[in-house]
Amino acid sequence: MSARKERERSRAALLHVADRTGIVEFAQSLLALDFELVATGPTATALRQAQAPHQTVSEFVGERLPADALGLLHPKLISAVTEEKARVDLVAVNLYPLSEATSDPALSQDEVLAYVDPVGPALLRAAARNFKNVITLCDPDDYQQAVETLKAYDRMLPDRRQILAAKAFHYSAYYDSTVAQYLGGQWDKLPDEVVVALKKSADLRYGENPHQSGAFYTLSGARPWGL
Repeated sequence: MSARKERERSRAALLHVADRTGIVEFAQSLLALDFELVATGPTATALRQAQAPHQTVSEFVGERLPADALGLLHPKLISAVTEEKARVDLVAVNLYPLSEATSDPALSQDEVLAYVDPVGPALLRAAARNFKNVITLCDPDDYQQAVETLKAYDRMLPDRRQILAAKAFHYSAYYDSTVAQYLGGQWDKLPDEVVVALKKSADLRYGENPHQSGAFYTLSGARPWGL
């Protein structure tokens, strides 16, 4: 008997993305794979405009949530992602590129901080922590491979899930450290731990040796100067 026939319930995908590149096509592919979609905010608007059927988070958890973004941290939604028998099988979350805001001298501090997503990183980490049961996607470039894998095998192997989870934790850590660098790193004494967010500025012809790859990185969100 196939895995699809053995499945006792329809699968659910939670979509919460700032970068909506390919999200409509991805959503339509998930619908064809018998996923039900749960979408938030602008993501839901994009799906509605494309006439892709989906639920709001309130409809999914069966409880009216606050209108602001913090409503997405409702215990029922977090449980749906973190439980061993998770109700959410796939989470696609990406965040506004803060380095664009922090490097813009025209924006005030309040305007920059308004771009900080208090919910997305929490959903992403919750899903990545439960990667054995939840596929975690933070990069639109991974959508197609995920769809092709699910089409071919109706599941994704644990090692690939773990790679995607690690990528999500790196992505979330980079996001948080970008905010920390923007707010400032002036300490009275040398801290025990320091996390630095770096963004690739350019690929190099080679690394330390001709057979190695290399790239040039700058502090995330830093205003460009010199090299």
